[in-house]
Amino acid sequence: MKKTLKRIGLVLLILLIGFVLIKWKTIKLSYHYLQSLKPENRLEYFQDGQKYFQTRLITKSLEPEKFVMSDSKIRLPETFNSVDSLISTEEYLKNMRYESLMVLKNGKIVYENYWNGLKNDETHMVASITKSIISITIGIAINEGLIESKDDLIVKYLPQFKNTWYKDVTIDECLDMVSGVKWENDLPMVSEFMWKWGWDLTTAEEFLLQREPWHKPGEKMVYNSMDPLIIGLVLKSVIGERTISEYIQEKLWKPLGTENNAYFSYLIEDDIETTFGGIYATTRDLTKIGQLYLQEGNWNGKQIVSKDWVNQTFTAHRATTKPVVNYSLRLFYDYYGWGYNNFWWIPDDTNGDEIFAWGLGGQTIYINRKNNVAVVSFRANPLNLDYGTSSLNFVNRSMVDFMQVIGNSIE
Repeated sequence: MKKTLKRIGLVLLILLIGFVLIKWKTIKLSYHYLQSLKPENRLEYFQDGQKYFQTRLITKSLEPEKFVMSDSKIRLPETFNSVDSLISTEEYLKNMRYESLMVLKNGKIVYENYWNGLKNDETHMVASITKSIISITIGIAINEGLIESKDDLIVKYLPQFKNTWYKDVTIDECLDMVSGVKWENDLPMVSEFMWKWGWDLTTAEEFLLQREPWHKPGEKMVYNSMDPLIIGLVLKSVIGERTISEYIQEKLWKPLGTENNAYFSYLIEDDIETTFGGIYATTRDLTKIGQLYLQEGNWNGKQIVSKDWVNQTFTAHRATTKPVVNYSLRLFYDYYGWGYNNFWWIPDDTNGDEIFAWGLGGQTIYINRKNNVAVVSFRANPLNLDYGTSSLNFVNRSMVDFMQVIGNSIE
């Protein structure tokens, strides 16, 4: 009996060891993903995430360009108003755990600073700013004729979705987050996707094929991570043998004269980048995205993305995504009346002069074309941050208020 139990135990041990060896990469990635969600670990994973997750290299430019320092440097305002409160800027930067802040005026650096261990040549997770960068690549693909129009149906490029909810959804509706796909809560659902991908060997395509409808396309704006994922599949379908990382490198990163390499996490099972939030880049290189939009898509005389693509991003073209305080047009997320277009946010009451990209934890690219200002920041505020209010309303609303104070105060 004892010998039998020992044999069973030995077999189980061998099976366990075999399972661990086979799934070791998945086990390790799952561990780091769960660790990265903890507020106390944000600085480490935001700054060094590419060390823990599977990433592709986006090589820097062979002819890197440095921004010129302006003779007219600015001081940040000592205080600013947000959510009926007067906020000390010094305390705000500390409590929100800012890691970098860079401000351009007329294409020159008027402010640049780093905190919490981040340096100007070190990459940082940009989170959902990735969506805004993907938007640029869609604009480029349209300019190149790889995609005929953003009004095309998704199934024109992904015919395998012809019997799903996406059969009547356009590229433009996905870019505006009005596809109608069911989405209950962003972070838990992303976690579900990551779990299925890692343990059930579910590909991005298989996961999307399982999505259910929630409302008619265009009816409501629901911020979600599946619309940029299917847009990533569309992009991958038209760029040939290149990866999305290679396409970004060729069409955007190198032409912009980037100073540093970037990284893009990808899904191992189906070999596609996490287009909803997987890029790591430096503050300075990300600021070039802001400056590119201030220059209407032109860089050193080369039109990287069309002027029309850039300009129409500043104005939402549908009632459900315009900057209005009409919560009935939003499901679960009212986002303070901000508008949305082409994976970019539009602040309220800005008359088409301002947009911003926004990533988990407070990563931002803010563009104010009226004053020719671009602001980029990285920070690692924890989700449970209590700074004067227990609501995330302050955390998120103050982020935009702070950028706008900077953008509108520089002469």
